[in-house]
Amino acid sequence: MSRHMKKDEKSNEYMHPTKISAIHMLTGKWTLYSLKTHKNSSLVITYNGNLYLNEKRLRGKISEVSHHNLIFTDCYDYQLIFKKKQSGTYQLYDELGEQIYTAYRDSL
Repeated sequence: MSRHMKKDEKSNEYMHPTKISAIHMLTGKWTLYSLKTHKNSSLVITYNGNLYLNEKRLRGKISEVSHHNLIFTDCYDYQLIFKKKQSGTYQLYDELGEQIYTAYRDSL
């Protein structure tokens, strides 16, 4: 076991340093605007890889992450795909609800 690996508290798995660095780029609070319902939701991405939607922790794990993309697979095997668009804005696709959200990082 590498001493540079960080243990994911819930899954008991170790995250590679590159994954930790990529998650760090996306951590924080985001406002999600639904293009379908025209309503806002909140998303929090924590440094250790937990996601909270409207203050409720989502059960699942990050299955893929880079500096501009994050794929979270929930306990039912549905995905939330969070990615940076060419315009520099972020978008979240909810596979279960078949909805696209525009994501805005909240100010500190």
